Amino acid sequence: MGRQLLAWLGLAALLVVAVVSAGWGGPSTGPGNRPATPSPQPEPVSAARAVALVRAVDIVPRDLPGRYRRTVARDATDLDAGDRLDLCGVAAPSQAFRMAAHRRAFVARSGERVHTEVVAYRPGRVAKALAALRALAPRCSRPVPPAPVEQPSTLALRVRTADLGERSTRHELLVLRRGHVLLLLEVDGAKGSLAVEVARRISARLESRLPDA
Repeated sequence: MGRQLLAWLGLAALLVVAVVSAGWGGPSTGPGNRPATPSPQPEPVSAARAVALVRAVDIVPRDLPGRYRRTVARDATDLDAGDRLDLCGVAAPSQAFRMAAHRRAFVARSGERVHTEVVAYRPGRVAKALAALRALAPRCSRPVPPAPVEQPSTLALRVRTADLGERSTRHELLVLRRGHVLLLLEVDGAKGSLAVEVARRISARLESRLPDA
């Protein structure tokens, strides 16, 4: 009887040690101790999706007053000065590291024009393209201070070309950035209210197309 009792006591002691070890040293399933799951990485943007995106967010006729009509905006690789967006005489934004690009142009009866250029960049390149624009702008333009009207949430740069004389045409340039996309909007005559209103409409499209950027 004594031997059986000692054997039972020994077995009970082993069970207690196993239960305590499992509860204290083993992994816990409580809500505060669950292993962290890696955050999902954004999916790479395909070339086909980039082409569709830049076309979908670009300016459309309803974004502008009725006095503007659509004109031919040539291919993004065309270097004709009448169609190319430039800043300080340099093609803007840079032609390098593009996945897709799209441009549109409108002209009013007075001859004033509205240009756009939308560019989707390869991963990790959009910040460098924007930095290059910011570094270039002081050579020929001045920054536009915040206006009383609401600014687009995607606005990254807003400048007006310097007044170089009576024959020069003043422009206002707004650069919107969302995720891997830059959109440049140039309005002749430095019409601030028109430029901001159009930029806000385009900004809303960018945010709806790139909600997680």
